[in-house]
Amino acid sequence: MAAHPNPNQPLYGMITNGSSYLFVKTLGKQYGISDILATRSEYRNNLFAVQKTLKYLGQLVISH
Repeated sequence: MAAHPNPNQPLYGMITNGSSYLFVKTLGKQYGISDILATRSEYRNNLFAVQKTLKYLGQLVISH
């Protein structure tokens, strides 16, 4: 992500270990990260939030 050829466009990434997900967005030297979304938590299952985020990112890709 640090070597993104066009830093004026946002770049999205996802880090996962298979049961936890972290989403990252960079724009130039600014970045944002999501909360860690665990899909195997005994307290809260974030599978819907992960699916919703992936769907949104997919729509961004299609529209550009």
